Amino acid sequence: MPQKTDLATATIRLQRVGRVPAAPAHQLKVGDQLMYNYGGVYQITRIDDVSPKFLRIYEVSAETGEEHNGRVKKDTLVARVPEAHRRRLGHDARTTDYRAQVFAPQGKTWVTVGHGATVEDATQGYKAAHFSSSILRDHGLGGSYDANKASVKAMAEGETLTAADGHRFRILAPTPAPQKTAAPAARSETDTSRP
Repeated sequence: MPQKTDLATATIRLQRVGRVPAAPAHQLKVGDQLMYNYGGVYQITRIDDVSPKFLRIYEVSAETGEEHNGRVKKDTLVARVPEAHRRRLGHDARTTDYRAQVFAPQGKTWVTVGHGATVEDATQGYKAAHFSSSILRDHGLGGSYDANKASVKAMAEGETLTAADGHRFRILAPTPAPQKTAAPAARSETDTSRP
């Protein structure tokens, strides 16, 4: 049976993910994202030094917006998501994309769990497929192809759906990029026309 952590290569094996880069918990900083078994990603919002050997890490789910915290030994290897593969959260996703978002009952902000040039990209693309299949199903707003499609269609038309457990879901349409206006031409000293 393979080892869960490999100190020589600084990797950790996650269920349903495989080997991923890892770092000791004491090297983490606020803003880093951690991956767990089955690919769940959380962004660190706060780190407290609770003892000489332990940290308390506060994090928010990149999929649901739910907040969690846990104690970890400072020398424990954790799966830190490389900067190039970080998931965008609600406050830093591009506004020129469609954005599939979740607001957890105990959350403080909408979290973007998928985005793309079309509604389909935002809800069914790589990583975003989790939104239209798993997240909606887990909260009673999907479960079948037709139910998922109906929920996505309603959100694409501007509805915010609320699940029985209080989670809210929406799809934001792109905000057009601001148009650049030409600066007024400079007047020459010989120009006698009035402005």
